[in-house]
Amino acid sequence: MHENTEKYDWLLVFFVHEISEYKFYLDKLLDIIKQSGKKSNIDVWVLLDKAQKNVPEDKATFELEVLRLAKTKKGTQLIKTSLQEFNISKSLKRSWITVLEIIFKNIRTKRRILFTWSHGAGFGINVEDEDKDKSSFVDDTAFLNKIKSMDSLTTELSNKYFYATTSEIQKINDENFTEVIYPIPLEEGEYQLVLKDEQRFNCKKLEILWMSDLADCLRASLNEETIDVMIMMNCNMQLFENGFMLKDVVKILIGPESQMWVDGYDYKKLLSSISENPKITNKALSKKVLSDYIKMHKKLRHQYYLDHSTMFVNSLKEYERITSILQKVTQNLLCRMGDVKGSIQSLQQNFFFSVSGRDTLFLLDLGLWIETVFSTPGLFEGDLALLDEFRHLISKTVIAKHVGHFFIQSDADGPKRYGYTGSSLFFPFDGKFTIPTRLSWCEYFSEQINSSFQNKTLWDEFIRKLVL
Repeated sequence: MHENTEKYDWLLVFFVHEISEYKFYLDKLLDIIKQSGKKSNIDVWVLLDKAQKNVPEDKATFELEVLRLAKTKKGTQLIKTSLQEFNISKSLKRSWITVLEIIFKNIRTKRRILFTWSHGAGFGINVEDEDKDKSSFVDDTAFLNKIKSMDSLTTELSNKYFYATTSEIQKINDENFTEVIYPIPLEEGEYQLVLKDEQRFNCKKLEILWMSDLADCLRASLNEETIDVMIMMNCNMQLFENGFMLKDVVKILIGPESQMWVDGYDYKKLLSSISENPKITNKALSKKVLSDYIKMHKKLRHQYYLDHSTMFVNSLKEYERITSILQKVTQNLLCRMGDVKGSIQSLQQNFFFSVSGRDTLFLLDLGLWIETVFSTPGLFEGDLALLDEFRHLISKTVIAKHVGHFFIQSDADGPKRYGYTGSSLFFPFDGKFTIPTRLSWCEYFSEQINSSFQNKTLWDEFIRKLVL
């Protein structure tokens, strides 16, 4: 690919991981991009991981297509670009890294927007669809006959057991994630499982793009430049550690702290805003993205969704300083873990709700955590001025927000609370063995996933000391 001679005002890259059952929404997005028209000062690319059908299990199930918005005799079209232009002979699992690096290195532009579109689960994007697990049902009788044929029992290992419904058993056994032990039903249709062999629980084989890997890719691609606005159409992406890992390569991060519906953002108005006012500031554009997002969902009569979701526009400028405060608080608690562990576990059970919207991916609102640590007698013994500094930094970080009525009313009613200050931390509960639980185990307990957040903070050590 040749470097362009004139600088564009904007470079827009959509990184899409196709979800088969949401093809209607993907086609709608691609149509909106085409209908926006090709502007001489805006360059638009789509990196589309297309789901492949009827392929052998050992082959990649996705194939990368690279599309670029261009004017043709038939009007504005998304033109497929050969992978050979990127020195790629065929689509491989991580071909998108090479393509993304070449686009960012060769397209000269004043500003950049990166969109991500797929399932999300806090620690990463492009995760497999959890609903597919539910389709392969194994009834209780078949399950019980299977486990009765086992000769030996497995001893329960602390923090290495999960729970699964019978509908999940077949997939888990097929992938050798776990070994079933003789069941004592916890609830109807629910049984205990124990990790069989840590080496066989291969986190690298899970279908996910870890945020740590995406951050590393962007850092290598941008050559000390930045993404002005990153817009994520993925669930639970305002995980604080994600912002920390992206802070050197992204200025503003837009995404949900909660779950997100596939309708996403008002892409038509977003593209129109950039086209009509290319000099719009990053802050003004980001505020408009959120405002138009709310208006669109109201127009679509998605009031239930708006009531049960949170969306934040966060500047990542102060994440380093916020991390410093979190580190001081964490260190203080770690040094006194014997004295405070019981109080924290009581808060886990009796005071905190997960902002993720899923019990299996327990994400604790960062602001609620810090406020609770400082307000609970006997928990924090340190500089109380840190709380005022934290509040000040959060006020500078959150540029705009949408908080659903459900969260506001629930916290007002108490006694348990969600919190809604703009970002969350992994804070585990016992959960069912589903995709999100596998991811959190890999991120925090497997020692197979390495992130800069864990390298530079004590949060992972704190979590392990708390639950082990």
